[in-house]
Amino acid sequence: MRKIGMIEDNSELVRLITDYMNQTGRYTVTWATKDGDEGLRLVSEDPVDLILLDLVIPGNDGLYVLEKLSEIPDRPACIVFSGMGQESVMRQAADRGADYFLLKPVYFDVLVRRIDDVLEGRSRMVRPTLSEVTKQTKDPESFAREVLNNLDIPRTLGGHNYLKSAVRLASEDSGYLTGGITKRLYPAIAKEFSITSHQVERGIRHALVRTWQRNKGRNYNLLLGHGNTECLKPTNGEFISALVDLYLHRR
Repeated sequence: MRKIGMIEDNSELVRLITDYMNQTGRYTVTWATKDGDEGLRLVSEDPVDLILLDLVIPGNDGLYVLEKLSEIPDRPACIVFSGMGQESVMRQAADRGADYFLLKPVYFDVLVRRIDDVLEGRSRMVRPTLSEVTKQTKDPESFAREVLNNLDIPRTLGGHNYLKSAVRLASEDSGYLTGGITKRLYPAIAKEFSITSHQVERGIRHALVRTWQRNKGRNYNLLLGHGNTECLKPTNGEFISALVDLYLHRR
């Protein structure tokens, strides 16, 4: 069992990653903190094989932590994850010794594969793969499709297609959300698919109910940062707004 430490200030994200890693049977999160200085102390007191580090944390930031980690003999490997995908940020992380750089949202399967790569010595790179970058930069419908697939919302469901259209429309015109999704957004989607607004609303609701039944909202919280510790199913409007916000802040 390989040991992992986490320096991340999102407690819900920590819980979700901890649960998922423990389920792999190969990794366990032995400690987590939101404070960089506390993380450096824990590294010395309770050594781990790898650290998952967010760059934006209270107090001294992740780049400072990377600098201090480089001073530790036989320092643990380190994967940085952040919502900041600028080339300059990646370069600074690489210069300070990061082994890999993952853009948020953090996908379960991708995270585990990158940990495997780093710990098995197959990868010493900080830049995301091309496919990981395009997940953040492609057009809104393609972006939405990537996220919905990772939420296990089947493409065969009408709601899958309605949500893609919703993200495209609302990312181009915020009035579709501020003006009320029932009055503006649903009718616009309905017109595209030659159906009724009620069918659009019902299709999206069915898609959300289905994914909730399958994963109890965990993937949604991790991918979209819903932050609801009770994992309550969001309304259609909350879900669409979260998707649009995620897209607009990851381009």
